[in-house]
Amino acid sequence: MFNSQPPSWYPDTASRERVDAARGTVLDALGGLRNLEKLSGSMRVGPRSLSSVLPDVLASCEPLRAGLDALFMAVEMQSLDTRGALEQLRNHSHPCLDELKEILTYSEKQPMQARNRLKLQQAVGRIARELGAAAELVDFLGMCVWSRPMTVTMQDLMLEAFRANEPTGDINELRKIELQQTMGEVELHVRPRAVIPLLVLLVRMMLQQYPNAIPLVTLAPENLGVSRITVSASGGKGEPRWILNRPVIPAAKECLLTAARALDVRLDISEELDHMTAAFSVTPLNQL
Repeated sequence: MFNSQPPSWYPDTASRERVDAARGTVLDALGGLRNLEKLSGSMRVGPRSLSSVLPDVLASCEPLRAGLDALFMAVEMQSLDTRGALEQLRNHSHPCLDELKEILTYSEKQPMQARNRLKLQQAVGRIARELGAAAELVDFLGMCVWSRPMTVTMQDLMLEAFRANEPTGDINELRKIELQQTMGEVELHVRPRAVIPLLVLLVRMMLQQYPNAIPLVTLAPENLGVSRITVSASGGKGEPRWILNRPVIPAAKECLLTAARALDVRLDISEELDHMTAAFSVTPLNQL
């Protein structure tokens, strides 16, 4: 979701430079946090060398806050319907940034020996992942309100959302699902760059609640002009697929519901988060 490539959700040409700058600031700061996590966990990096990078990372905290806030503002100005979700993202990211500044300020005054290094590594790693999740979610909301609709098939959306059919990389960072499709293709006119992360986020929310589950993702046959994708924690037989295991912050559910409204997708999510359905209206092209 949130990566170094420019998004397709720029509000207009005049805003492109401002949004680019904010995203670049956020990416750079998050990269610095990930680098600090690695350095603090490496015994090849001496205490003095580790201490020398702390001031720069601390100095990036306020630009990171400003960059995130600029992205929140850009999305909110385009669609006031996103205000509630964005407020939850602010309420999550701002305390994380405050905690980050506190741990970095404290660490600057401490000798970077084993105990302090471990404390720094764990705190920075956790906060970096949570801030990264917030950045991905605001990017997701941006794609929901700005990306262009296209005609695609439900099958293509599913295969793009869950395309890794072989585990590659660190298996600890991957989660397995089972993918089950119907015969025949169903065409939709949707915003695929937003729908794809929506489907992935549904699965990640379920895995957050049921970490040992192997969810079954099913595409049901079209019925009365509606096509449905169902995610079930009870599992089942299908084609094995793999997704990256990413943290899901509390604001994710409100972002998901906000996105569904923007994309005209009806979500049904059980209270236990063990069963979820995304329903899409199948609109004939001659009615678009």
